[in-house]
Amino acid sequence: MNMMKNSKVQVTIGDNSQFEFTYEGKNWKTNIEFEPYLEIRKKDKYEKYLFSEAGKIDTTYYTTGFSQGYQTVYSCFPFDKEFSFATSVEIDEYSNKVVASILPLNDSLTNLHRIFWPSPIVFEKNEASAYSVMPIMQGCLVENGSDEEIDLMERWEFEADYTYTRANTMPWWGQIENREGYMAIINTPFDAGVDFYHKKGGCSRSAVKWHSQLGKIGYRRECTYYTFSDCDYNTFCKTYREYLIEKGELCTLEEKIIKNPNVKKLIGSSVFHSGICRNIKEGSFAYKTTPPESRYTVVSFDEMCNKIRKIKAEGLEKVFVHIDGWIKEGYDNQHPDTMPPCENAGGTEGMLRLKKTIQDAGYQFAVHDQYRDYYVDAPSYNKAYSKKNDDGKAPSFSLWDGGKQEFLCPQFYLGFVKRNMNRMWKAGLKLDGIYLDVFSCVALDECYDKEHRVTREQCKDDRKSCFDYMRSLGCIVSSEEGIGWAMRDLDLVHRMVYAKQFIPDESQMCGKILPESVGIPVPLHNLVYHDCVVVPWFTDHVHEEVPNHEKGFLHALLNGGISYITEDATPDEVEQVKILSSLHSKIGTKEMLCHEFLNSDRTKQKTVFSNGISVEVDFKNNTYQIVEKGNSTD
Repeated sequence: MNMMKNSKVQVTIGDNSQFEFTYEGKNWKTNIEFEPYLEIRKKDKYEKYLFSEAGKIDTTYYTTGFSQGYQTVYSCFPFDKEFSFATSVEIDEYSNKVVASILPLNDSLTNLHRIFWPSPIVFEKNEASAYSVMPIMQGCLVENGSDEEIDLMERWEFEADYTYTRANTMPWWGQIENREGYMAIINTPFDAGVDFYHKKGGCSRSAVKWHSQLGKIGYRRECTYYTFSDCDYNTFCKTYREYLIEKGELCTLEEKIIKNPNVKKLIGSSVFHSGICRNIKEGSFAYKTTPPESRYTVVSFDEMCNKIRKIKAEGLEKVFVHIDGWIKEGYDNQHPDTMPPCENAGGTEGMLRLKKTIQDAGYQFAVHDQYRDYYVDAPSYNKAYSKKNDDGKAPSFSLWDGGKQEFLCPQFYLGFVKRNMNRMWKAGLKLDGIYLDVFSCVALDECYDKEHRVTREQCKDDRKSCFDYMRSLGCIVSSEEGIGWAMRDLDLVHRMVYAKQFIPDESQMCGKILPESVGIPVPLHNLVYHDCVVVPWFTDHVHEEVPNHEKGFLHALLNGGISYITEDATPDEVEQVKILSSLHSKIGTKEMLCHEFLNSDRTKQKTVFSNGISVEVDFKNNTYQIVEKGNSTD
């Protein structure tokens, strides 16, 4: 055993780079029963090798002048005598932070899959005072002893393996026992994931896992553990926000408005989200479950104009209009080939009339677009430009309306975006906003094609370049489920909601979504990013995005969001939209300072914003109160 300490933290290092740290009397230690290991790809399977199988293991103490640590070098593995790497556990001189890292020394492998180290922190107090804080979608708490089993890999499969997906929107997690806690931030998140599992009636485990970068370790991987003596989930969110500010990675709406004044129009707005053409082709998964008469439907551009006029007649002055399915073959068809607009809906001339109607109403005109899904029947399709896996094959599936697709290599995203926008602008279809589907939702892609290799971090840069380009055209930029890396670049995020329980079901495209939430819903994402992005909410009880049969309107108030609106909205729904717009006009650019539960069954909740406005909601009685400088609104 090796030990080191500073003025705040004591750290002990054991065999297999297992470690424990103590802060103000509270001890946290990695689980020695979980041995660190590597996964190596061998043809179509992965073989597991323990760190302890290294033929040579050397541990040394070091100091940098501002920090101290222990480094362990692992070499002479049975699968590759040349391959070697080092782990280190380090503390700086004055902080309560412990940094765990992996560094490649001889990175000779080309078939590394994953590394599991450090081991999960022991977290076995089986009572509600011990809970995990997980940024799954909007966020949740998972109490030890909960009867709910949570397995991210079962719920989200491939996406759950990585950070920066809906299963881990921000690259951190935390655990708390009686207000003593630790928080882990993954400093190198692009080839990482969080291994989280909660056993029904038992406890939770959380740990980082490291993915290869194109088959190698590639670079130094790093995770920092923070310790707290008096904390809750708000503490973790504010710690992460400070971390982002320190790195220069937090960009507020006020800053975005300076870069693009059109963004200001989103504050106090609402969102009208509707579609033109749906064309479900044979070969699509949806084809099996959709009645024949519904496989091809069209709402003309002129009919959509009438919907806009109906909304305007309700007295709504600020609306962001988002149009799906406007492209030539209909929604999710033949991407990246979009032009000309759907002929059966009225073509270019019809879409020009829609644009004029929207802008004459004083609204903003935005459309859905997609540059990841690469449909094999698209005129531009060329298999040479598809993303390739480590086996050299292009992954494909047939889920969405357009049928069989592959994935476009990220290197080519921007070229198609520029081509398509040039064609739209020439046709007179200059946009106020763009929705680039899935870019801020699905896992970052690697491409192994020797002609256009791309790492996950490069994929992030390629997606970001598309956001940047659209912003340079004056567009409000939006995407789906705002994962952390994209928050600097997005103005509006759709579906930034709470996770709900899920049952895999092959008879449905994406399985069956249940009403019950995953864990206890808490607005972790908004506690970090509320003043950075605009989030619309559905206001009813029944929408799949609203947990626990609760009223979406109350969630929208609590989270300081805006509302979706339809042309058939009831007077009560219109009034709710106006209430949310009024509130958002006051707090849309303000930080959410804290969230709290006001009663034991958590039906009463409260949020406070940086200008002093607070919102209290009662989900049981469907009531709310907005308190503003001593005045309240019910």
